[in-house]
Amino acid sequence: MEFVSTWNVSIRIIQMGTNSSNVFHSPTVPHLILGIDSVINNRGSQFSVNTRQKGLEKEQCATLMESLGWTYEFVDYHNNIGYVDENGTAVGLLGDIYHGRIDMACGRFRMTTERLKFLTFAYPINFSVRQVYLIRDPGKKQDMSFMLMPFSTHLWILLGITIVTITLALLLIRYVEFVDNGESLKKTTSSAVYHMISFSTNFTIEAKPLPSYVTFWAVVTLWMVVWSHVIIAYYTSELRGMLIVSSKKKVPFSDFDGFVKNLREGTYRFLAPSHEWRPQCPGDRTENACVELFDRIFARNPPVIAAISQLSNDSFIRKQPIPLVSVQWYDDSRIGGKYAVWTHLTFKSDVWVIKDFYVSPAAFIVASNFSYLHELNSGIIRILPAFKKIETHYTPTYPKAILTETPKTSAFTFTQLSSIFYVHGTIMFLSFLILIGEIIYDRIHRGKMERVEVTTIALSTFVTGFRHKLKTR
Repeated sequence: MEFVSTWNVSIRIIQMGTNSSNVFHSPTVPHLILGIDSVINNRGSQFSVNTRQKGLEKEQCATLMESLGWTYEFVDYHNNIGYVDENGTAVGLLGDIYHGRIDMACGRFRMTTERLKFLTFAYPINFSVRQVYLIRDPGKKQDMSFMLMPFSTHLWILLGITIVTITLALLLIRYVEFVDNGESLKKTTSSAVYHMISFSTNFTIEAKPLPSYVTFWAVVTLWMVVWSHVIIAYYTSELRGMLIVSSKKKVPFSDFDGFVKNLREGTYRFLAPSHEWRPQCPGDRTENACVELFDRIFARNPPVIAAISQLSNDSFIRKQPIPLVSVQWYDDSRIGGKYAVWTHLTFKSDVWVIKDFYVSPAAFIVASNFSYLHELNSGIIRILPAFKKIETHYTPTYPKAILTETPKTSAFTFTQLSSIFYVHGTIMFLSFLILIGEIIYDRIHRGKMERVEVTTIALSTFVTGFRHKLKTR
């Protein structure tokens, strides 16, 4: 039996439950109208039992009704959980509960202080509920840029400047010493480049003769130390850490304050299944203050409205100019560590989970005039183990793998790594000053030697001529 409801635009279809096939219901058997929203009815990514896939929350609610022997029918809402506020505004699924249009809302609704003012909750079905943040792996880049990832753009520029500087230094040293001695400019240039390649790759390339200046060997030694023992070691260790799930994974934030900061600065954009979807704040903030906080943030940086499962959609993510973050609330037992990665069929390992503070317990919501609350609570307590078993029928979007260690920064900070290049540049400048001194000294020494040679030759010529004259006499 199906018909369109005229209660609220958010209600689409009323589907009769399996125990309500008869039009007339026994007056002694409760008949409940149950509300369920598509946002909170988790269908999972895989159904592991050979029955109709109803959705986790809907199946648990139906099982509860059947265990109590009550008849029921579902009212399906489509992405319209709604809300009730202190101004008397009551819309959507929660609004219909508040006005008594339906008897119970099926789903894990958080028992917040503000909701308790207007709504009636049944016995909690989840006591240890955590707020978690879902983000894409910030280390995932396009394949073509993977080899560039260990260094930032700033560091690549510094490295390029350093390589060019070293090459020019070697070229200058060879030019000063060998061009004047008859070596061609082409030979000098190729020898300098060969030296640079051999010193950077440990290849043996013949480029003789070698310069005799002390500065040449100082520059070469400095470059080999910086390149081989610092730059290459750092680069390879960072790249190795990116190839595996290890302690070198970095997260952009780790708690609520960092989450809010990233949203406020626009570093991350909030992903929500509806405009009413709001994160919960820690206990030191009232719900109204929390709503105002995120209203201000979303007024400046509007959320992206889409299903949270879109985080696993690569084509959807590529269209987003700003990284996305979403919020969910899950039982603490589902997430064993502070940081976790999705590993089931839907999310693979590209989506991370950051576990934060405990939130209110979760429970079904009933109408304020519900007459069978005691019986309902007794049935929930009795059937809680069955709820756990029902969860195994699905592959819900819960983390299964945990990072081996808390993600942390590299052993080198950005400032430390930059300072390596700056110190190297300073030493290179001092080396150039020494080189200039060596060149000046060499030229002066060479000039003195040339004058001595000229004097010696002239004196030798004079003596030889004088002796010749003596012999002829």
